[in-house]
Amino acid sequence: GQPALADPAWVYSPNGYDLTVDTPANDLSSDIRAGVIFSRHRETQERLGVPVIVGEWGALSLGDGVRRHGEFLMDLFDTYGWSWTYWVWEPGFASSEAAATLTRPRPVAFAGTAESWSVRDGGLVATWIGDDGEQPSVFFVPETGEPRRVTVLCDGVEVEAAQQGPWILIDPAPGRFELSVER
Repeated sequence: GQPALADPAWVYSPNGYDLTVDTPANDLSSDIRAGVIFSRHRETQERLGVPVIVGEWGALSLGDGVRRHGEFLMDLFDTYGWSWTYWVWEPGFASSEAAATLTRPRPVAFAGTAESWSVRDGGLVATWIGDDGEQPSVFFVPETGEPRRVTVLCDGVEVEAAQQGPWILIDPAPGRFELSVER
């Protein structure tokens, strides 16, 4: 296979779909089959030594019953530390179960080096090693009309976080950061 890439400007952008995609059985997509596909992409990423942005995946249709599989895949991508895009152009998609599934908390930018992040009960947990800089760490947490509790620790000491609508901003600084957003 392709050896590790010496040029740090590369990114690996795999695609992956379960065999039920674009069929009437789309709501029966297999987490196991899709998980195997993306575990192979993970092996390729590790061999290449580059970041990943999943280019195409899913597919989440306009029908009901797609949330479980979509959440499985996004949780897997979070575990791997991957970014993703989702491409769709269907009338009515914006009000579908699929669109609601895709609208979930996400890190947007870390002022430092990301360690991990995951969605839990509609909230977000993230850790990173912070650096000095001019730009904040930025997280997206969709507004639901319910209050949210945001806690940020830097080396175990609570620090401030600015909340601007669905955006949470944390000033850059050295140290180990822990963010917890509870719904």
